[in-house]
Amino acid sequence: MANEIATIIPNAFTITSEEYYQLESELEALSIILQSDHVANYRVTMELTPHVKSGKIKERSIPPVKRVSLTAFINPREGCLPAEFNKRQTRALTGVEHPVLNAKGKVDARWALDRLATEFGMAWEELVNHIENIAMIKKRIKKLEVKLAQAVVTNETAYVQDEGLGEELQ
Repeated sequence: MANEIATIIPNAFTITSEEYYQLESELEALSIILQSDHVANYRVTMELTPHVKSGKIKERSIPPVKRVSLTAFINPREGCLPAEFNKRQTRALTGVEHPVLNAKGKVDARWALDRLATEFGMAWEELVNHIENIAMIKKRIKKLEVKLAQAVVTNETAYVQDEGLGEELQ
């Protein structure tokens, strides 16, 4: 019956209740880790890029802002923090209104993250690794949520034969 349901629902698959609860407990554990992590809960205020409407930039006295986590600075293609940040990213991370830019119009990531690293009591490299690890945990949480949403739980008991003795284990 569960296999029939899984074939009707797109992207669904069957899973035993034991596997479902294992995935669910992993999801809960990862969520607790993120909730208790001070770096994962840290937010910076970043200016949003202005919207262009009919060829004109909409003028506002106060630029729109958004509170973002440190994982928002990770390059999605590479999956890691960039070596350099742009002016807007640097302002959000450091609070410096006019950071000194290099010839490419960027700021070294080490300089931009140095204040945060000392605030968290970490070395610069440790903070970078920690932020990238948080991003991997968030990605795993999303995969687990999707997988659990698509799972069709079966009540069938999986039987395994024990060393050829013919005994079934539940």
